[in-house]
Amino acid sequence: MPRTTFLLVLPLIVSLATMASAQSPADRALAADVDTFVQRIMSISGAPGMAIAVVSGDRPVLVKGYGFADLERRIPVTENTIFYIASTTKAFTALTLALMADRKTVDLDAPVTRYLRDARWAPGVNPDSITVRQLLTHTHGIDGDGPVVWRTAFTGVHTNALLKDLLQHHGPSSAGRAYRYTNLGYNIAGIMIDDVRGGKWQDALARHVMTPLGMSSTAAHVSRFDSARLAMPYIMDPAGPRRAHYAKTDANMQAAGGMVSTAADLAKWLEAQINRGRLSGRQVLPEHVVAETQRQQVPAGGTRGDIQLVGYALGWMVGVLGGDTVLLHGGGFSAFRTQIAFVPRRRIGVAVVTNEGNVGGGAIDVVAQYVLDRARDG
Repeated sequence: MPRTTFLLVLPLIVSLATMASAQSPADRALAADVDTFVQRIMSISGAPGMAIAVVSGDRPVLVKGYGFADLERRIPVTENTIFYIASTTKAFTALTLALMADRKTVDLDAPVTRYLRDARWAPGVNPDSITVRQLLTHTHGIDGDGPVVWRTAFTGVHTNALLKDLLQHHGPSSAGRAYRYTNLGYNIAGIMIDDVRGGKWQDALARHVMTPLGMSSTAAHVSRFDSARLAMPYIMDPAGPRRAHYAKTDANMQAAGGMVSTAADLAKWLEAQINRGRLSGRQVLPEHVVAETQRQQVPAGGTRGDIQLVGYALGWMVGVLGGDTVLLHGGGFSAFRTQIAFVPRRRIGVAVVTNEGNVGGGAIDVVAQYVLDRARDG
């Protein structure tokens, strides 16, 4: 190996060696089992690409890519391949607002009209009775179907002034103030962050969350990364994966689902969540703020695989699996699917991403469930 090449890869070699030496026999067994299982799932499903991060306690035990990020150019998925992570963005947005509240920049229990004074609201919607917290827990009582969601997530044709005007076309929800999952509350929260900070919600997330956690390959802008690092989207046809249109640009990245990340960065995110703001042994984010985002705020039902959902926190669904509380959130858009879950009591977490939404989307759910079950079985 040429000396220059060796010097470039030396930090990676040292990092991997350190990770391996620090792992307990149980963690090494977990990593080996999960690695074997993922390889089997990839061979059965035919999914083009997948990446996984498994964190146990205060360290990653498996951070790895499988298959291809770009089949045509034969670019393999690695732990540094950038995937669109869709609605798992909500946990980042909610944590940002919780950190802003801790610094007294906003009040989560204040009415949204304190921060959005010039928005237009539909008849029957009383914004003075809707709090910022209700935006983040999907209990704001506004119908999520309408032009604000369409323009922010799909067309990307909008300004904040236009979105504030278009809110008048989102009437009261038929669910009232009961939990109903939509993007709208987080879309409004993103506009609010812009108004409060006099900047952009994308920069707020970076300043409050990604930069402190050292998530240098995570952003709410696709354009900030070399396209060679991006996982390309695919649709599964009878003949195999077919290249799809990359449907996300900077314009339609939004606070409810507008970030890209890597398995390596998601390992840091999981470690900080499992350890209430601690990363690499250092308290990077305030423990009480992270704890607040993980606290169940409202009741909610449903299932995710074997997980029984019981509520919603701030950007996290709350579920129960075999007596354990699980915090989780999935995301999907076009061909991309993401699943992130962790069990606070067992201090185990998993993040799985794929660039094919049908069989790949099902595959990552199976993989995430396997990791959680494997941790319970010991």
